[in-house]
Order: sequence, then C-alpha cells, then structure tokens
Amino acid sequence: MDAITVGYTAIKPGDVAGADAFGDEWDFSVKYSAGAMVASFAIDEADATTIIADYALGGGASAFAAMHDKPGTADDLTAVGLNFAF
Repeated sequence: MDAITVGYTAIKPGDVAGADAFGDEWDFSVKYSAGAMVASFAIDEADATTIIADYALGGGASAFAAMHDKPGTADDLTAVGLNFAF
C-alpha cells in the first residue's frame, strides 16, 4: 500500500487437547516509509510490542530509536544509536 506495509501471521502450534482455535500464536506489524525515514510497530499474542524508527543519514549511516516491551517480564529494551554500513 504505497508507503505502508502490513503483516499478519497466525499459526496453531502442535496438537493441544481442547484447543481447536486457529491462530493460537500470531504476529501483527505495520511499517511506514517516507523518504529517509522508516518506522515500524509490531505486537504479538503475548502483548509484546516493538517500535523502531530509523532515519538514513547518508553515506551508509543511519540513526535509530527502538523500544521493546513484554508485559510481566524484565526483558524490556530501549535503545538509541547510530548504524554504519560500509
């Protein structure tokens, strides 16, 4: 859809007694691109969320900010930095 990409994946892992519902595990994501900027948001069945923004600075360098949060865990991450590609 031009500058927006939407993704959805659902699976029913293994055989679980009494669980006939399709999509026990799923992932949903939205990505937006505008010029040198790319931003994305993702969430899954456990309400784990990831947000990433990346801005191309030119010459193989980019600045980014990222956040990952999973409720009820200490596995949260927030990062800001630079990427270099040669």
